[in-house]
Amino acid sequence: MIPIYVYFLSYLLGLGMVESTVPISNCLPFLTVVLQQVTTGFYEETACRGIIMSPFEERTDDRKARVAAVVISGVIFGMSHSLNFLFGGTFDLGATALLVFCTGMWGMFVAAVYLVSHNLLFVMVLHAVWDIWVRLPGIFFETSFEPTALAKVGETLRTIIDPFMMCILAIVIALVYDKIVKNKTE
Repeated sequence: MIPIYVYFLSYLLGLGMVESTVPISNCLPFLTVVLQQVTTGFYEETACRGIIMSPFEERTDDRKARVAAVVISGVIFGMSHSLNFLFGGTFDLGATALLVFCTGMWGMFVAAVYLVSHNLLFVMVLHAVWDIWVRLPGIFFETSFEPTALAKVGETLRTIIDPFMMCILAIVIALVYDKIVKNKTE
């Protein structure tokens, strides 16, 4: 329960820094974001990998069970982000649907990493590092220019293609798990 308490406390700490524009004051928002993302990674991975995937752990010899574990874990992970529609502040259904899709695909990828590694701490740290990396530009940089049409198309394609690639990679990992484990033990 401690990560949950720290998670909510870290968001409360961040409320007073929302309007900060002085460069030296970016340190505290940065540290707050780091704390938030570490606790988020630990909490979400405990729920989506540690709890949801545990029934499948004894069935790693069954390809269908491995793929099901990766897909179910990813879908639940993605759907858990649908709450951002209510609590994210934008109330944008399209943006929330895209977030659910992208996080679901990311969740499948992380589930596949967990399947191979059997190391919950590793996927917790991976999740936290990813979240911190994604949020860094928003802490230190403001964009004040309008992107070109080509830049918008490129960003849209990347937003769609990257999650599909993660999903495909996750399913391939689940399918060839036997070979991966055999190579790890040799």
